[in-house]
Amino acid sequence: MASFTKEMLISDIILRVTKGKPSDDLELEPTQVAFWIDQILPALIKATLDKKLDAKLGIDPDYFKIESCIKPKIKISNCRDCQDNIYIQLECSPINLIRDLGVARVVTEDGVQLDKMSIHEIDNLRNLRFSKPSLTNIKYHRIKNNLYIYGVTEDTMHLVEFNAIYVPSQTIYDLNDDDSVFIGDEILPLLAEELETIARRQLYQSGIDEENNGKQDLNIQ
Repeated sequence: MASFTKEMLISDIILRVTKGKPSDDLELEPTQVAFWIDQILPALIKATLDKKLDAKLGIDPDYFKIESCIKPKIKISNCRDCQDNIYIQLECSPINLIRDLGVARVVTEDGVQLDKMSIHEIDNLRNLRFSKPSLTNIKYHRIKNNLYIYGVTEDTMHLVEFNAIYVPSQTIYDLNDDDSVFIGDEILPLLAEELETIARRQLYQSGIDEENNGKQDLNIQ
C-alpha cells in the first residue's frame, strides 16, 4: 500500500504527463488533476477490491476506516402507521463493493456483532418467530452512509453505541495538500496511466513542452 499526500500524488501525476519535464508555463493546474483523480480513483479501487474479494483474498487493512462510540439517532416518521427508524450515520459513504463488503464489521460497544441484511429481507422481520431482532440480536441494512438498525427502539437506543469498520470512498479534491491518500501498489500505475491519457487527450495533441520559456509549447486541441 502506497501512502501519498495529496500534493505528492498530484506532483507525481504531472511529472508522468510531462515525461519528467514540467515547466512553469505548463497549463495543467493541480486542481484539475485532483478533479480527474476523483473521477477515476473510486472505480479503480472498487474493481481491484472486488477482484480480491471474489478470489477470497483479504483487503489491505490500510483501506479501512474505524469509527467508535457512534450513538444511534432516530428519524421520526410523518406517517401515523409507520415505524420510526433508528439508524447510525457514518462519517463517509462506504464504497459499494460486492455483497456490500465495503462495510466489514459493525458491533456494539459490548461486542455484539450486527447481522447485515439486504433491503429485500426487511419485510420478513415481522415473520421471524425465534430470531426477531433484539438488543442481543441486532440487524441492519445500509443506504449510503446510514445504517438502519433493527432490534433497538426509541426506549432502548440510549443503552447502546456502535463501532464500525468500513472502506470509505476516497476523494481528494477537498483535502488539504498534506492530507494522506492511500492507494494500493497495483492501483497507482493504473491511475497514472488513465490520468495521463485524459490529460493528453484534453490538453495536448502531440509533443511535450521542453522549453521553460513562459509559453505553452504544446499543440492544444
